[in-house]
Amino acid sequence: MLYHVLVVGNPPHHALPYVKPETTGNRQQGFRLQVNVRRGNGSSLPGAGSRYLTLDDARETARQLLRDERVVQVTVVADTVPPRFVEWVNR
Repeated sequence: MLYHVLVVGNPPHHALPYVKPETTGNRQQGFRLQVNVRRGNGSSLPGAGSRYLTLDDARETARQLLRDERVVQVTVVADTVPPRFVEWVNR
């Protein structure tokens, strides 16, 4: 099922698509994390490259990643092609 999340300040036709987690075919959709770090690469951090079935699991791992001093913010994205923005997790 496709939902739209409106961005504050933009007209309604600039809605960002958000895909609610559900089964698509025989594959259940999940979430992934995109980690922004101050220096280096965030892919080596534990949990950064994993797939999460629930949004709560992704949020919990994002909070754990933010304990690392190098991590600036974490973006939760839907595990689709292309990845679709779900939410930011900041310090």
